[in-house]
Amino acid sequence: LVSVESSVDALSPDYKVTTVYTLDQVKDKLASASINCDFSEYTDEKTVGGIVRTVNGAVQTITICGVDLSGSAFREALGLRSLNYNISVKNKTFTITTFGYGHGVGMSQYGANAYAEKGLNYKEILEHYYPGTKIFNC
Repeated sequence: LVSVESSVDALSPDYKVTTVYTLDQVKDKLASASINCDFSEYTDEKTVGGIVRTVNGAVQTITICGVDLSGSAFREALGLRSLNYNISVKNKTFTITTFGYGHGVGMSQYGANAYAEKGLNYKEILEHYYPGTKIFNC
């Protein structure tokens, strides 16, 4: 599976979701996922850094309090909806905005429906989301 352009997903009413966590909530969620971050020298400026993204915007790696994590490990620990997220920290409050829902590869249900409403048939939709695939009639 590969990521493909699916700009129609942004039309979903649930495409952009913002969640706010306290420092203690983030610490507890990371600890529950066996991710040990040292928050003893916490400052808003030093907490989050080193975000590396894929070409499609998904977080590939993120540094939390000096610990390098995969974007998916952080996503799973916090229960985020997507690998495409922005994070800001201010006054020991983490504001995380996710874009989309899921792992970011394969077919988007919302996108497939939107393309169908635009007049694409099932073959065109499948070939869009699974490049290189050819659909044959049986």
